[in-house]
Amino acid sequence: MARSKDCETACRHRFNNDTDGPVKFLWIDYDGQEHAYATVFPGQSHIQDTYTSHPWRARVADTGAEIGEYVGPGATLTVLPGARLRVEPGLQPRRPPDMHVAPWGWYRQRGRCARGHPIYAFDCVPDAAVRLAAFTMDCMTAHLPAPAVSRMHGWGAFLAIIGRGQVTTDIPQYAQYRGQDSGNGGGRVETATRGLGGGTSNPVSSVGEENLTMEDDVHYGCESILIHEWAHAVMDLGYAEQPLQAEIVECWKAAEKRGTYVKGSYIISNPGEYWAEASQAWFEATMRDDVTSGLKTRDAVKRADPWLASLLTRVYGDGPWRYWHTCPRPFTGDEARWQAGRALGGRTVPPVAPYQAVGGAELGWPAQAGPPQPTGPTLRPDQRRRRRRSASKWVEEVTETLAGMLKKL
Repeated sequence: MARSKDCETACRHRFNNDTDGPVKFLWIDYDGQEHAYATVFPGQSHIQDTYTSHPWRARVADTGAEIGEYVGPGATLTVLPGARLRVEPGLQPRRPPDMHVAPWGWYRQRGRCARGHPIYAFDCVPDAAVRLAAFTMDCMTAHLPAPAVSRMHGWGAFLAIIGRGQVTTDIPQYAQYRGQDSGNGGGRVETATRGLGGGTSNPVSSVGEENLTMEDDVHYGCESILIHEWAHAVMDLGYAEQPLQAEIVECWKAAEKRGTYVKGSYIISNPGEYWAEASQAWFEATMRDDVTSGLKTRDAVKRADPWLASLLTRVYGDGPWRYWHTCPRPFTGDEARWQAGRALGGRTVPPVAPYQAVGGAELGWPAQAGPPQPTGPTLRPDQRRRRRRSASKWVEEVTETLAGMLKKL
């Protein structure tokens, strides 16, 4: 009978589900008893830290039928149609399968940013929103160090766009959160969030279509949710288990100790939100005072928190681009600054091009090595979530504006 044995060799598995029903992955303890650790829904995956001598068993969630089990070094375990278990060495990059859901059409890769990260959305999301997402990601990560980009690919990081008529849990990779409390005081995940940040157990980041287009965004009309959520992915995937991630935590502790920010403000609530809110301020992608303790510009970050500013510079660089330079519509109450950004004529945009083609064979999934195997004590990774509440003629205009910017570079 399979059972766990004492072992100090840590490893990491990826559990994939390519069937049309949920699958449970269970740890078998030292007495041979099963303990459910993850329910993986169709098209989803889960990263699990464990040890090489600990067996894992897969079962059909609805019936309990056994599919297979595995014990050994880090591997990718994929449950295939017909209740078959495929085991591959190492953590293989995960490309979500395309799926059709009425009335939204196909959920599929619609584009990618210049650093190669895929962008997924249902057919109900307009192409312009995909292009705007890619362009903003390009500008934000133009100077992101190559090793961090490679690690993000290894973890399988990608962006999902939530359609205007959809809720967060309509994204297939978030289906398991349906009905769960959001933790932000606003109720369930599907009604209280319009974007989540990717983490090691679920590398998918997301943003609402309306926030990309800045058209009638009644939830977050005065900030860029994309920059906030992608910043989570940068920290939690690009720098997962890296010295810089630990330094961000120490920087947060120091800021909290010296009282740099208003006590109880969202920016100081935990290291992840400290980094994500500061990333928004670095690119001047927020107008909010309530959650940022007044930190809204790059100069403000440099004055208030020099250590944090140095970390942001190491990750993003200190280039001229700011979100309001190219935002398709002004933030709520920020018409004057938006007009000033348009007057710049795109001269401050970094030398990266927005992803133009939507659809086609060139949308390749990056073939990158998987995330590193752990060398220390194992941790239970968790999905970063938004923990705070929210405060088409433009298509042609935005496309023409971006094209003009690129010609002037």
